[in-house]
Amino acid sequence: STVARLRVRESPPPGAHDPLLWRVVSAGFAQRRKTILNNLRAAPADLRARVEASGGASSVREAAGVEARRRAETLTLEEWMRIARAVGRASAGE
Repeated sequence: STVARLRVRESPPPGAHDPLLWRVVSAGFAQRRKTILNNLRAAPADLRARVEASGGASSVREAAGVEARRRAETLTLEEWMRIARAVGRASAGE
């Protein structure tokens, strides 16, 4: 058995409704027991192209400040948002 404790936020942080964020999260959970790095590398083609335009999965992970061995289920919303921002920078030309 497992007990989960949930905290309800009064309001989501700015950017939590960004469609890119939820595409990144979906890709992060696409393959079980894989690190976030491997799941970014195996993302759907359109998202993978954005990851590659951002310097590749390793660069995105480093820019977001996420350790290489982390799995999707261990990341916080804030970490997911940093990953999505790192992927989005290439689209914005940054």
